[in-house]
Amino acid sequence: MMGVEFLPICDVLFNVVSLASYFCDVVFDVIATYTFFKSGHLVWFWLSLVSIALSLIVCQILSGRWMLSEERHKDISKRKLMVLALLHAAGGGMVWRYSLLFAPIQLEHVKREMRNLCVLRMIHGFAESMPLLIIQTYIACMSPASMEEINVISMALSLFNVCWALASFTKNIRSHNVHRLVLTWIGVIFQFMWRLGTITSRVLVLVLYSTVFTYWVFLVVVLHWITMMLWVLSRYATFKSERLTPANKVFLSFFVSYIHIFCYLNLEEQNTKLKIITFYTIMLVENVLLIALWTLGLREEQGGWEGSNRNRIYVAVFTSFFIGIFFMIIYYRFFHVRKLTATLSYSPNEETKSRKLQTSSQGSADDPAVTVFNCALNPALRKKKKLPSRSVPPPPPAGTGAGTPFWKEPLPSEERTAGDGLSYSRTTSVDDIRQKLQEKRDKQLLQLRRIEKDIAAGRMERPNQPLPVNQPIPVKKRQPMVFSSGGGGDSNWRQSMHGGEYGDWRQSMHGGEYGDWRQSM
Repeated sequence: MMGVEFLPICDVLFNVVSLASYFCDVVFDVIATYTFFKSGHLVWFWLSLVSIALSLIVCQILSGRWMLSEERHKDISKRKLMVLALLHAAGGGMVWRYSLLFAPIQLEHVKREMRNLCVLRMIHGFAESMPLLIIQTYIACMSPASMEEINVISMALSLFNVCWALASFTKNIRSHNVHRLVLTWIGVIFQFMWRLGTITSRVLVLVLYSTVFTYWVFLVVVLHWITMMLWVLSRYATFKSERLTPANKVFLSFFVSYIHIFCYLNLEEQNTKLKIITFYTIMLVENVLLIALWTLGLREEQGGWEGSNRNRIYVAVFTSFFIGIFFMIIYYRFFHVRKLTATLSYSPNEETKSRKLQTSSQGSADDPAVTVFNCALNPALRKKKKLPSRSVPPPPPAGTGAGTPFWKEPLPSEERTAGDGLSYSRTTSVDDIRQKLQEKRDKQLLQLRRIEKDIAAGRMERPNQPLPVNQPIPVKKRQPMVFSSGGGGDSNWRQSMHGGEYGDWRQSMHGGEYGDWRQSM
């Protein structure tokens, strides 16, 4: 088990931004809801109140269930359990989970906690922030005079919270993939810009359409919702691998298809390039049709949307959409998590091995297998610093002149390296080699003495005698000699080979030593 440690600065900074955005968004949403009540917008007041309450209730229930199911929380005392139950009942479950990451924590629990917070942030973003963003954008379009500064701040925080939840949400939040949950700051920033552009365009289109056709916008939303739900249920293998109950499967498909009304959410491990292109092509066509219908159905009394104001709306809608698509392309091309080759090749078995090898707390805290954020773009591109083979001497003291450069100084006669690898000595290295060779020779002689003792005691048999050293060369391996003289030399050579030494050698092979050797075999 790993020790209790603080998280690295990258993880801490991400948690600070997440907690600050969540807390500020909840506070300003409550204040904005009160402004609706004070301004007489009772319908928007009740809708906002229901959205805030629904988000808080669902997040606290999920956080409490996860707390009771986790092994490390099963042995807590009843008093602490009662305190945590009251904290969740008061709506502080997410704040409590963030506090666990700011305090010293066992590093094997970090990714599980971050996974839980990613899911809770997503629920809060689309159950509370998105409805408040749409409501306040609609009020700003219909009656700009009733908008106050607190409403503008609440809109900005809601948009930021939704985009931040999407930017920090990855497909590796599932139970069997939690160990692969790795993020980078530059990847989160590019994802944030991608979501900021596409969601801004989508919200503006839906709100502008509702300003003219009012309740007909719900028909557009419901049809898109049903289509996305069928698409999710038909293509997602996620629901088959998670062992979900039918109720949980329906709720998950319901929520994921609701998110697909505004943006694309990937939960698959396979390549989804074609699906992303198809989704955003359909969304672009929908946006163009809704803006065209808004333009055709615009009434004459809405003079505020005439002329240059309408052109600004067109520029805002389509510029934000294409800027978001541009950042999406850059993100998938350069900053996607698959670029972290060192992290993606990680497996739980490697994590177990790395835990055994880690001896210092700082080394384990910087391990990308345990922490979530990786400050480097690609750890595989890191190169180990090569230590110099010889340490550079310090500069000469002032007032002594330039002196002799260190590369012209004679080598020392003797120098100890002490195994530090920072200095080199030829004398020492030669002595080390001789010492190792002598140790190896002594070891071999000791083994030979033991073998001779075993043979003398009868515990081992002496190996067979080797063949005589002066064995004749076989015919196939005997190479003929080539002379550079004319034909006479060649004929003499053939004659000597057939009738001279070669014939005597063959005769000796058949009748002499070779025959005796075959009989002995």
